[in-house]
Amino acid sequence: MPSLLEIRSTFEEAKKEGIRRRNQIIASRTGLLPHPHNRDNSNADSYYETFKKLEQEFLPHIMKNIKNELPGEKIAVIDIMGTGSVFKFLPEEVRPDYIFAICLFDERTEDQKINDEKNHIYVIEGNVVFPSTWKKLHKKMRETGIYNFQYAYARPLNGMETIPPVPWLIKYIGQQVYNLLDKKGGTFLSEGPRELIDLFLNWPNIAKKFNINSEASTIEKYEDKFNYFPRRPIIKIIRNEDSFDNLPDVV
Repeated sequence: MPSLLEIRSTFEEAKKEGIRRRNQIIASRTGLLPHPHNRDNSNADSYYETFKKLEQEFLPHIMKNIKNELPGEKIAVIDIMGTGSVFKFLPEEVRPDYIFAICLFDERTEDQKINDEKNHIYVIEGNVVFPSTWKKLHKKMRETGIYNFQYAYARPLNGMETIPPVPWLIKYIGQQVYNLLDKKGGTFLSEGPRELIDLFLNWPNIAKKFNINSEASTIEKYEDKFNYFPRRPIIKIIRNEDSFDNLPDVV
């Protein structure tokens, strides 16, 4: 277990980096700085490129299968450290019934927020490192009658740099998502920090002992005109009825 001093130092580092990134986004709206994220990377094809080693089907097919497997149920999904656009712009017949997202700064206009809520799209503004953000998510879920997610993404790309690469913190964030996964095969796909590649690649072997289905791989570094993404791990976690409630440590 980390010491109290280590915990405080890690949270302070995350807070400072989160504020810096949030200020970058705000400044980009005035044209003072370029936007820190490439918005072209928020569609389903782009997500597929990131996770294709672990998920061979395209997102529309995945959503169609979930709807077929759970007829009559409300299908809810979440985009961690994203805007939810990857789900929002799916064809209507396969789009989830409820879309949630958590991001550092909600860039939508008030009219966009009102229209999104009419379509059951909810964006929680906050830093995933802090419990207050998850409390806001839980509150919105209760208000909408949603209690778990059938599918979850965490694909922050260069936003990963806002999270200190500390194993206990990564586990904490992962546990918050895992707690909300449907026990009938709820699936979570996530990137991880490059500093923890070896730990992520070994984690599925540990997870088996907890009846948690998991796979891990890596994405290689690549570059475009907006971003530079170094090699980093990716992981897929599936929760079932017999899965343990607590994730094993990332050690």
